[in-house]
Formats: sequence, C-alpha cells, structure tokens
Amino acid sequence: LHFSPSFREYAEGLASRLVAVRGVRGGTVVEVGCGDGYFLGLLARLGGCRAHGFDPAFDAGRAGVLPEGVTIHAREFGAGDAGLRARLVVCRHVLEHIWSPVAFLASLRGAMGGAGGEGAIFVEVPNGRWLVESRAVWDVIYEHCTYYTPGSLARVLEAAGFAVERVEAAYGDQFLTALARVGSPGAGAAKGPNAGEAAAARGFGEGHREKVGHWTLVLAERAARRERVALWGAGSKGVTFLNALGSAAAGVACAVDANPRKQGCFIAGAGHEIVAPASLAAQRPAAVIVMNPLYQKEVAGALAQLGLSPEVLVA
Repeated sequence: LHFSPSFREYAEGLASRLVAVRGVRGGTVVEVGCGDGYFLGLLARLGGCRAHGFDPAFDAGRAGVLPEGVTIHAREFGAGDAGLRARLVVCRHVLEHIWSPVAFLASLRGAMGGAGGEGAIFVEVPNGRWLVESRAVWDVIYEHCTYYTPGSLARVLEAAGFAVERVEAAYGDQFLTALARVGSPGAGAAKGPNAGEAAAARGFGEGHREKVGHWTLVLAERAARRERVALWGAGSKGVTFLNALGSAAAGVACAVDANPRKQGCFIAGAGHEIVAPASLAAQRPAAVIVMNPLYQKEVAGALAQLGLSPEVLVA
C-alpha cells in the first residue's frame, strides 16, 4: 500500500496525530506486525522516540534504511518483551488475522508502561460495518478470521483489560481505529450491533451474487466487442475479485500493480500476470477496473500520464 501516494498521505497524517495525542517524544513506541517498518519509522522520526517493531516476516532487504532509534525484531512479540514499557503500542491490520484476539491483546499489555505507569494501544482493522453496508464483497478474504464493527472492536479491547477512549472510522470509512489505555474498562464504550448492521449482514450473500453476476455480464459484453480490459490493484481485493468470477475472469487481460515486488508474479488461483502500470501503454486497454474507489482519481492520473484514456470502472 505504501507505493500509493494516497495511502502514504493517510499514513503520514495518522502518525502525526498519534505523536501529537499520545506525547511519545522521548519515550518508547512498539508496533506489533510492523511489516517493513515504514509506519514505525514515521512514528520514530516525527516523535523523536525509540521504536521497537515485531514481525516474523520482516525482511531487512526490503525495508531500506530505517531512522535512527528503530529496532525491528524478526519474530513474534512475547512475554520476554514486557520490559519495553512503551508509551504507545500500535497494532495495524493484525487483529483481524488473530484466532484468539482477547488473549493476544491481553499479552500486549505487558509492553505498556509509559509516563505515569500508563500506556496506550492504537488498533486499526478493516471496518466490518462498512463492509456489510456497502456490500464490499471483494474484501472477504480467507486470511481474515474476524470482521469488527465499532461495537465489537470496543468489546474485544475491554475484554482484554483496556479502557476504550474512542473508536472511529477512517480512510473513507474502510478502516476502524481504536485508541485505548491500560485501566478499568469504561462504562458504555462497548455497544451491540445496530439494526442497520444486522440487516446489511443478512443481505450480504444476495449482494455477493448480484456483484458477481454484474461483472460476469460486463466482462462477457467487453469480450464480445473484443475490448481489452485490465484490472488495477493486485492486492487482496483483486485476488478475490478474479477468483470469485471463475471462468468469467478470462475477460481480464492482466492485473496492474504499482508495487514492483508484485510485478512479474501471478494472481493466486486465477493466474493473471501482474504487470507494471507502464506496460499498459503497449496494451492500450479499453477499460480499467479499479478495485478500490479511494484510488480512482490516482489511477486515472497515472493513466493520463501514460497517454491513455480508457474507461475507468470501479469494482
């Protein structure tokens, strides 16, 4: 995602707000599931703080040069890391992958102990409310064990022994963020599902069938007119889209992604080649399917820079 200017802008703004709100300057920040250390590096640079990241998949060759004071441990966070006494623990897009979220969150309390003996945790997950209400069927992926609504995210944090300060939607409502502190859970922070969420969840299967049917028809019509179609976004949404369409996905010529690490690889299951945006100059597609509406303007701008003006469709 960090290869997208739009997403980098969001991440930088988020890091700035966390530094301002939590007063981490001169203290320690911990990120569990830090990936290549990009966001952790932002916190360290903006907050002038020590930073420890934990991720078993960390690859130093991909991370590049990290700011001074950043240490990344290529392993899971464990009980032996309790002495870090972080003022802030960050856990972004990890919790939805965890089978036992309450036990996992409770284990992170051991890393906290900032100023005044208190620490805070910031959690970011996909927004389950947005998913069901907008029928974002391409966001259902097998790696996600859970989907959180505002109420259920607050409940899981409180069950793990945190006092929830706030839960908010972010990034075009596609993400949920929560800020909580060590302490007694507050009264009324956790709420049950509302009627809209429940109704949307009941209709989600119908929405899935409708969207798959719609795109099957669209691709069949484009193929009948011998029009080349490309898909932009070879992340989880793109993988789900192409596999959900089955044989109809043959109407997509290729998957485009700005991440050079993906280029030259293939979509799991569906088998579409992942190519660089520049390759479209030779292919000249009649239409480009954008997997996330938040990137529609960014993709249209990139296509214009290539001298292309295909129809941009939002999945």
